[in-house]
Amino acid sequence: KWREVKKNKNKSLQKFRWAKKKLSEIGELKFIEKVNDVNEKKKLIKKALGWKKEKKNKLVFLKSFSEKFYSKILDDKNIIVSALKLNNDFIAISLGYVNNLNYFYLVPAYKIEPNLIKYSPGKILMIELLEYFENQNFKYFDFCDGQESYKKNWTNSMIDMNLYIKTTNLSGLILSLFLKTKKI
Repeated sequence: KWREVKKNKNKSLQKFRWAKKKLSEIGELKFIEKVNDVNEKKKLIKKALGWKKEKKNKLVFLKSFSEKFYSKILDDKNIIVSALKLNNDFIAISLGYVNNLNYFYLVPAYKIEPNLIKYSPGKILMIELLEYFENQNFKYFDFCDGQESYKKNWTNSMIDMNLYIKTTNLSGLILSLFLKTKKI
């Protein structure tokens, strides 16, 4: 429901337009909605994971997934890698998944460089994706799980997710008890 969100985000969208204008003054700013070449996708995922490694608060993410994991799923036609380029340099990358006119925003990343951060290249890419999928008549843009503040700021609805584990044997019971102590 991007149109509904836009009504409440006029000030943020003004800042978005200002940032795009400023970046365009630095060089050619280009939104790439879908990278088709698998080798290019692999390079971009490697670059995005490198950017995430530069941020200290993403260590849990980096331990959970690897470049090898993402490289294996890139052949799937529903996996979409999008990007924002300034001149010939990638400054923001997003890995997403498309299913039944729903887009799942899985792994966003941006280049950590002082002269770029002030323009929020990751947010520019996110808004470009929101616009693109709205124009493609998608039903939902799903920010997926996570506690990042932008997810709450840019959505008009949230769904609480719960985990249910049904044990069927002794190993499952032990695992269930272990997970309850960890409070996943």
